[in-house]
Amino acid sequence: MTRINNSEPQKRDLRLQLGVWWSQPLFLGIIGLGLLLLLTPRAGVRPPADEPEDAVSRHAPEGAKTPVGPRRTPSLDQTGSRLALWQQLPDPIPRDVRTTENQPEAPAQPLESVQGTWQLNDIVTRVKSSGTITAEGAKNIKQLLRELRKQGVAAVPAIRDFLRSREDVNFDKMSGGELMDHHTLRQALFDTLRQIGGDEAIAVSLEQLGGNQDPAEIAMLARNLEEAAPGVYREEAVRAAMTALQLWAAAKQVDVRPLFEVLRDLGGVDAATVLAQFPANADAVQYLRNKNITHISPTVRTYALMSLASMPSGEGIPILAALAGDPDVPVAYRPPEPFRMLAQASVDYAKAGKTLIELARAGQIPDRAWGAMGDALAGKHWQFPSQLSGGTLPGQNEADVSGVESPFVRGFYDDEHNIRYEERAVAADWSAKQIQRQLALIDKLLNVTSNPAAVNALQQARALLQGDSH
Repeated sequence: MTRINNSEPQKRDLRLQLGVWWSQPLFLGIIGLGLLLLLTPRAGVRPPADEPEDAVSRHAPEGAKTPVGPRRTPSLDQTGSRLALWQQLPDPIPRDVRTTENQPEAPAQPLESVQGTWQLNDIVTRVKSSGTITAEGAKNIKQLLRELRKQGVAAVPAIRDFLRSREDVNFDKMSGGELMDHHTLRQALFDTLRQIGGDEAIAVSLEQLGGNQDPAEIAMLARNLEEAAPGVYREEAVRAAMTALQLWAAAKQVDVRPLFEVLRDLGGVDAATVLAQFPANADAVQYLRNKNITHISPTVRTYALMSLASMPSGEGIPILAALAGDPDVPVAYRPPEPFRMLAQASVDYAKAGKTLIELARAGQIPDRAWGAMGDALAGKHWQFPSQLSGGTLPGQNEADVSGVESPFVRGFYDDEHNIRYEERAVAADWSAKQIQRQLALIDKLLNVTSNPAAVNALQQARALLQGDSH
């Protein structure tokens, strides 16, 4: 009995030991389960490891711990992004918690720009592959240009991107090119920018002018910029023309005429100084003031003389006078062109007429120059072909802005039968005051010379003018 009574404490000790034994593992299990539940939500918000580029940066709530390891926040304009340009990007971040870190470094390119650029590139591909422009093709191209104009400023990025690619289609060299309104696709886009207008279009035109070496494009861009902002971009236009002229002056395969038009109309005194480098002051090499111009073609020399004669403020008259009256050149060796250009300029600038009177009185005009002078005094002027330049630049003188094409007399052609310059009867557009001014100049010249060649040429000029005045 005593043995039994003494066993009760032992039983209680045993039960206590058993309770401690199973409670410890249970306690450890509860702690482990709690840790597992605590960590599981954080693992669920981590971006998939195989799609780091599509991840969008999120702000952690205030007070939350920053997850371990670097987080990458790609900008929306990364070239490696797989988001299509026309997809609407998700907006998972509340607008009230956004910071500059969440904003793209540059705005995504508008869909209109992408579509417009693609359509222009498609035109180039199709037209170049076919080598011809059909009536339907011309209609489609014109329709696209009209759509770009209607879009206005929104179309400027597409035009800019295409122009930057330097792609082009020369309509003039393709079968059916006469169906188009412009010589090239690039020129058509320049004209579209002009019609759209505004700062964005001006910026693209100015960008295309810088570093451009194409004479026709330089002239067109210069005209458009001058029309949009008179006088503002003249320096850039003249600089581009001068740079290109230095490059192409001796190149026979490039028509540099448009560059002379830019210098004539926008260059002022500085351009006149540049133009003075090209004309010849004598027929014989031994009398040439600048021996380095012997490699310059006669056409380029004539371009320079024509430009000097028609500069809007008469800046070229002193240079023409110096060429015509060079005391270091015998009269017999003086070319007739400077005299002709002085006679041509006399309808607008009295100083040109006075120079001719002084030279005639001093016997400094060669016989062969009088016929050319008579034609010019009667209104037969050499001009740049307006149909090649796409219109005249602002700043023309009185005789050139009548709005009516003067009667064509003859053209001066190159080896490929393209008109380099032309002679037109501009007296048909002269006012009665201009005709009387020329008749008075002819009478003064007749009073100071008895040279038979001079008298004959001047009398014929008088008869032509009097016939035009009736």
